[in-house]
Amino acid sequence: MPYNPQIHHRRSIRLKGYDYTQPGGYFVTLCTKEKQCLFGDIVQGEMRFNSLGVIAFNIWQQIPKTFPHVELDYFVIMPNHIHGILIFHEILSDPQFPVGARRAHWRQLKERSPQTCCVRASISRCRFRVDLTKPNNF
Repeated sequence: MPYNPQIHHRRSIRLKGYDYTQPGGYFVTLCTKEKQCLFGDIVQGEMRFNSLGVIAFNIWQQIPKTFPHVELDYFVIMPNHIHGILIFHEILSDPQFPVGARRAHWRQLKERSPQTCCVRASISRCRFRVDLTKPNNF
């Protein structure tokens, strides 16, 4: 569902006037749909991954293999979200189609920043793997 300010009531926390297409470190938060605890549970103060948490962890670790200009910094996977820092070393004028991303989405993403391409393509890969792991459960 596309963003609709009359329904979603979100506000942007982006710094006005900053060019987010530039290289540098970016803090990202990825949340599950409806804040469902899909990645595991906190047990005695530690995160315990379930099978979907393992998929999310593996996809996150593969980001530099799919996007060689991106370096991973600290990240944490929680039951219903992921926090992480991605460091973009260079800007590619024409990023290549990443393995596992959906072609229909990629055509739209190429018109946006490389940071958007990286994060959204990784989400698409995770969705694809989750669909293969648990068909018809979402």
